[in-house]
Amino acid sequence: MLDFAKQWYPVGIVSIDDLKQWVKVGYLDKQGFQEVTGIDYVE
Repeated sequence: MLDFAKQWYPVGIVSIDDLKQWVKVGYLDKQGFQEVTGIDYVE
């Protein structure tokens, strides 16, 4: 979960558990901020 928290920056999320209740999450990568739908995108 630590790697998950570092790699992903949920929008409006206070805790990782709350992430399950949200559809849109954001993550930072070499291309900058990207928006994806769902949390199944985690690699």
